Amino acid sequence: MSNQLKRICAVDTVYSLFLYFLICEYNEEDIFIFSGGIPLEIRKNINHIYFPNLKFIEGYKLYKTNTIKGILKNIFGYLKYVLNIFRLRILLSLKTLNKEVNVYGHGHVTFSYIFYEYENSFIIEDGIANYYGLKKTPKLNKILEKILHFLGIYIFSLKEGFGTHKNIKKVFLTKEYVPKEIKNKVIIIDIKKLWNKKTGKEKEKILSNMNFDKNILTSLKSKKIILLTSPYSEENLLDFNTEITIYKNLLKKYNPQDVFIKKHPRETKNYKEIFPEIEVIENSFPVELLEIFEIKIEKILTISSSAALNFKNCEIELYEGKTPSKKVNKSIKLLKEKIIKNR
Repeated sequence: MSNQLKRICAVDTVYSLFLYFLICEYNEEDIFIFSGGIPLEIRKNINHIYFPNLKFIEGYKLYKTNTIKGILKNIFGYLKYVLNIFRLRILLSLKTLNKEVNVYGHGHVTFSYIFYEYENSFIIEDGIANYYGLKKTPKLNKILEKILHFLGIYIFSLKEGFGTHKNIKKVFLTKEYVPKEIKNKVIIIDIKKLWNKKTGKEKEKILSNMNFDKNILTSLKSKKIILLTSPYSEENLLDFNTEITIYKNLLKKYNPQDVFIKKHPRETKNYKEIFPEIEVIENSFPVELLEIFEIKIEKILTISSSAALNFKNCEIELYEGKTPSKKVNKSIKLLKEKIIKNR
């Protein structure tokens, strides 16, 4: 990579960070920007800038504004966010001075203003539900828009961060679920092919960064079924009891000795306590590494984890009921469509 080119990787999921390492050759001079979506056990392996999650948000909602306390929490939350934006602007300006900049990662999270302000930005796949329903964003008063953008607030342009913004040149996806709005930008990548192109040294560095312990592979050889979980209760999409009840319904007809649970990197639930008879993999590595190392899974159980699509020749069993969350129901519907299409 040219000394005049600086890469920024700004992601909020372990999966997309893994894809970044596959797409780009590893370079310790790259600038990494993480928030709480990347677990501490992985953040500590990589020199990075930490951008805190918005503390005033409960899930996806503001604090209630019918109390003084709620109003103050929202105000101070925004102020803290803006201060972090200015801190990030200063740090990036110093690190990229007189250099060409390429930005990779997520254009739809709290530090994503960079995808709208640097001319060469590249989106790396997140969940499949994100790339549907892309719409043109409403136009604001130009002065108001300039003020918001100076503060790093692109909330009215958020959907453009999935690929439609003019500064976003390419969108890296692993499946051909291509919305017409970004079809000319999409590059379909194959995880296994990219992995096989890496040198042994590069592979070991990726595994080390991802906290992947090869000893796990031995304990999984006797397993036939994997339950892929998601951080629904952590993100206030489902309440804890509803989420666990669904998992219990998915698991009830299977022998616990045949099953293991791969905990989502953003979850805080204690599955070993909830399902003491089932083996739980709590390491935060992307589950796609199990497919790369050819762990023979016969069936995947999940509510709506799109990671299930990255396992070849494997039956996928989804939750068939309705949940109280429209967003979760939409994810189930989209995943079901993709499973049927891939058969």
